[in-house]
Amino acid sequence: MRVRLLGGFELRTPGDAPLDLESARAESLLGYLALHRDRAHPRQRLAALLWPDSTEGQARTNLRHLLHLVRRQPPVADILDVTPRAVGWRASTPCLLDVEDFESALRRAEQTAGDARLTALRHAVDVYTGDLLTGCDDEWPVPERDRLRAAFTEALQRLGELLLDRCDEAAAIQHLERLVAEDPLRESAYRMLMRGYHARGDRARAIRTYHVCASVLERELGVRPSADTREAYAAVLPAEPAARDRADEPALVGRAEERRTLARAWRATEHGQARLVLITGDPGIGKTRLAEAFARWCAGTGATVATATAHPAEGTLSYGPVATWLRSPAIRAGWHGLTPAEQAELARILPELPAELPWVTAPPVLPGDEQRHRLFDAVSRAVRAAERPIVLLADDVHWFDPESLAVLHYIVRSLTGVRLLVVATARPEEVDDANPLGTVLAGLGALGRVTELALAPLRGRSESSQCGSGVSRFGWRV
Repeated sequence: MRVRLLGGFELRTPGDAPLDLESARAESLLGYLALHRDRAHPRQRLAALLWPDSTEGQARTNLRHLLHLVRRQPPVADILDVTPRAVGWRASTPCLLDVEDFESALRRAEQTAGDARLTALRHAVDVYTGDLLTGCDDEWPVPERDRLRAAFTEALQRLGELLLDRCDEAAAIQHLERLVAEDPLRESAYRMLMRGYHARGDRARAIRTYHVCASVLERELGVRPSADTREAYAAVLPAEPAARDRADEPALVGRAEERRTLARAWRATEHGQARLVLITGDPGIGKTRLAEAFARWCAGTGATVATATAHPAEGTLSYGPVATWLRSPAIRAGWHGLTPAEQAELARILPELPAELPWVTAPPVLPGDEQRHRLFDAVSRAVRAAERPIVLLADDVHWFDPESLAVLHYIVRSLTGVRLLVVATARPEEVDDANPLGTVLAGLGALGRVTELALAPLRGRSESSQCGSGVSRFGWRV
């Protein structure tokens, strides 16, 4: 026996068409008994529940007539236990109830993670075909209807978040559109929708989503969108002219699996353990474009992004890439929060810093190892001072100077309690035993902090592997 209460009442026996009860009150009665089929219910209570405005005598007479009507249909007669005092769902009758299926899926989602959680949430929202006993005007379903509806909208939001984190924007958008239709005052749903459309390169729909949100809030509540929503809107607006060339490139296509690998690495930093992703591939294959597209996606979630690129034609500039990271607006703003001693250490590689912070004095001359440790620690603290999740792009990292590579190793190894991901690009032929990058990768690989993402031509498949077991094709232990 299958009973559907979500979206309206339906009772179906195996192999048969849905039973036509020809009475909304009969559907209400059977719906209540199916939902509470763990016990028998006094006739007096059922009568008062279904006819609250009638006298007790009239209500009991109405119930007696209703039971006579529904029991004339064989399937119903077989599933109800009716006595002079009580009515209940017969315990020996197997029953598949969609409400129980929905709530069971939600419990599985709470108790699992990863793909199992995603599967459970998808099943839950598929089962929810509408509100409890849609069309029933009785009062008894209202509290349960509200509770189940709230659980459904929360499930939609969690599903949308998981799918966005996996870079499956198309599926996320489908569920988030359903969410804003069900709960049009939920600002967080509009923010996620803007993020999803923007990640797909559809800026126009992302902007339109914000204006729909603003109109609904103004019409229904007389308020404007929150600061978080306005910030999400600003993130999808067209870039300034100087930056527009890259921002208006076509949406990245053909790298869905690579984007999912990057998203998994980003999620792995949620608990404050920094990581490095090394994107490798032949020149022109799209390493930099993939890294920048991922960084823009992270920025849309509220992350700070800083980019450094090595230029071999300029020769080796000690700490050059590190200085570029420190000069990015979000990290630069944190200079003021450092101690004078830390600011003095940064002045070793940022000669403009004393002009901006006049109280900074020349750092003391120290033995080489101690001076190096103090500088590395000051850089680490400057990154931490950004107080937001951080993505550091290291483009053509195989050309980074040894000092910058050592700083990179230090901050990924030592920074805890900060959500940090370094996304680096490199040509595989440039990474060998003679390159200091190999030592850095081996050290972080031994700590399980590296993911290698090897790009193949689009007609082929990419290779991605978690460092921590085996030997990479570059020769360093992973």
